Amino acid sequence: MSKPRPGSKLDQFMAYLTSHSTLEILDLRSVLQQAKKVGGTYHMTDSHWNQYGAFIASNEVIQRLSKQMLWLKPPSLKCFYREASEGPAGNLAWMLTGKYNLIERDCPTLRPRAPLPVLSVTREEGSWATVRNPERKGKVIIFCDSFADGLLPFLAFHFNEVSLYRLYMGPHSIGLKQSSPAHPHIWKAAIIEQEKPDLVIDEILGSLLYIEDPASIKREDALE
Repeated sequence: MSKPRPGSKLDQFMAYLTSHSTLEILDLRSVLQQAKKVGGTYHMTDSHWNQYGAFIASNEVIQRLSKQMLWLKPPSLKCFYREASEGPAGNLAWMLTGKYNLIERDCPTLRPRAPLPVLSVTREEGSWATVRNPERKGKVIIFCDSFADGLLPFLAFHFNEVSLYRLYMGPHSIGLKQSSPAHPHIWKAAIIEQEKPDLVIDEILGSLLYIEDPASIKREDALE
């Protein structure tokens, strides 16, 4: 049986946007696959990228932004202490057993070397998480799913304030409320108007593109 169209749905989506929009679109698949030659980019017991994978993804974002924001420069791995650690298992373990009773081994941890600052994430009630870096300028808002949690600390090395607003949240997100399936991945215009960011980033997992209802998105954006 042959596929009616070549490539995946994400391939089709990328090709369409490239031909029909002026949006800056960044597909991270190839850079993450290339980085696997150096080390694992994803957790063994979780569907999300580990810190090394998040670092690679963040650097690719900064590299793309540097074409317009000329002062941005992606750091190298030499700017971090790289250690291997163990920790509790992630969502793949829960899917298999209903419990987080496995161990995530050889998990890469990246700690900034001086002069990079040590930054902390502030989590607020609901969907917000923010990192502030007084050594930089610029305000960024990320509309996202759970993958942006890994990007947040690395992007914060480049801007004064980086905040993520989770549009998708699973039932096991600690300290965060679960999103209703009636609220798809749509930018919150009121947040942009209130916060007045210098940059808005939209991060979305490829598989989440397939569950959206285009008619619902158009209604939310007042296009219908």
